Amino acid sequence: SIGQTSFGQDGPGGVGNSTNIEVWLDADRLGLTNSDPVSSWTDVSGNSNNADQGTASFQPTFVTNEINGFPAVSFDGVDDRLDFTTNVNNAAITLFSIHKRPTDGLSTLFFLGQHVIYTQNNGVATYYLTPTTKYAIGSHTNDTYQMFTQSTGSGATGVSLELQDGTTTKSFTRNALWSNSQSVLGARFASGTGHYLFFEGEVAEAVVYNEELNSASYNIVSNSLAAKYNVSTTPDLYAYEGSHNHAVKGIGQESDGSNTTARGNDFLEISNASSLGDGDYLLVGHDNGGYAVSASVPAGVVERWTQVWRADVTGSPGTISVEFFLDAGSFASPANYAVIIESADGDFSNGGTVTHE
Repeated sequence: SIGQTSFGQDGPGGVGNSTNIEVWLDADRLGLTNSDPVSSWTDVSGNSNNADQGTASFQPTFVTNEINGFPAVSFDGVDDRLDFTTNVNNAAITLFSIHKRPTDGLSTLFFLGQHVIYTQNNGVATYYLTPTTKYAIGSHTNDTYQMFTQSTGSGATGVSLELQDGTTTKSFTRNALWSNSQSVLGARFASGTGHYLFFEGEVAEAVVYNEELNSASYNIVSNSLAAKYNVSTTPDLYAYEGSHNHAVKGIGQESDGSNTTARGNDFLEISNASSLGDGDYLLVGHDNGGYAVSASVPAGVVERWTQVWRADVTGSPGTISVEFFLDAGSFASPANYAVIIESADGDFSNGGTVTHE
């Protein structure tokens, strides 16, 4: 269908919104130029929980074309850090981070209200208390971007903890949570001591949910970020990261839950799978072609958006609803709108298309 309503932002992969995304930092949305200082990393979750630094000498640096054409924020490992406007103080979290570090050694990546995550030799570690215990995953290669994820529930202690670094996953039962009064990106903080144990490296994107996502939602977010940055994840549910890696979103289901509607910042929503079962997914991404018009169309169609979406299907989700919101681009006095599906060679003008009005 073709929608006329105004655009609303959903989370990465079309999973979540401001109610369950505590903070979402995306360097690509900062609008800075190379080598600019970062005084405020804007939270795009809708919660305005920005990561700020008012002292110029402590500000990290914006760097362009860092990973798969996308920018990142670079921390010097000496005194750079960003303090969150509001303490990220959730017991249950699911955290995704796209980052790299140049060398071994212990440094603080995320210092949150109840969770502390460090980079360490050959990997990432998260620490919990009573007694202080390190839970580590050791597959991170120095000076190489990978995706780290952490997911845990809200119980005080004896709770499942899942870590993933690239395609390596580990499961633990964690100890007690922290009780920190301040949240920081890139350093640890203690009253009376201040900031220390600074992170050296780059962060391209970070997302913190205030809940333990179900498996399907987790897999969709992981695949969306993996496609965007061309990094590895498991399970791999999307094969078109080389051509259609922008705004990848998905619907899917596993035994512990589902994500049945997905919408992002590209004016497309997918929903209403007719036979969505456990292990079924449909993920869609676009080529960043933009919303200009193209005359490369089948007979009977006047013009189309230059942007093209591509879908990847796992299992048998059945038929789905596809809805476009016409807030972008401008067609020349259209008499009707249509969705053109091309499943042969990607050329919309030489046959092999189906048009849905």
